[in-house]
Amino acid sequence: MKHGVAVSISISMLSLAGTAYLILTGVSQSSFTPARVGHAAVADALNKEALVPLMRQYLEVQGMRDPAMPLIVDRWLLWDQCRDEVLKTLEIAEILEADEFALVLFRYSVGADVYRDSTWIRRIDGSWYVSPRYVSAYDDDPLGDDNPVRAKALAEKAEKWEKESAPKPWE
Repeated sequence: MKHGVAVSISISMLSLAGTAYLILTGVSQSSFTPARVGHAAVADALNKEALVPLMRQYLEVQGMRDPAMPLIVDRWLLWDQCRDEVLKTLEIAEILEADEFALVLFRYSVGADVYRDSTWIRRIDGSWYVSPRYVSAYDDDPLGDDNPVRAKALAEKAEKWEKESAPKPWE
């Protein structure tokens, strides 16, 4: 039990130290925006070809870090090592539309490992953007669109898709 408390305190201190580092070096959350890697990708159509640039940028942002930051997060290290292979093998498997939202099921490879992932996108003013929305089959109305059966079925499909992935060492 004492070891668990020590680990918890160490993790808290690491988080506090990381926040202090960001504040002291002037790195803010706004420095990690899509605009930092160029213009923000949006998709004007809901098809696989149109969504590839959006998903590429989504993965870029997931692996992004300020170059001044040390590689203290395993996902950053893996991204630094495997970025080109991930982007080269990125494939959109399926797009499932639900009015203003759509679920994108995609995969990519690193070596022989095939990783399956999903993300929600949202239509705003006719263009599609990655949405930070978390959709769970356990919510009463996951998309807030009065169609909980459809939303729960999509959430379950995403969960099943991701379970077929190779184990992700960064999760």
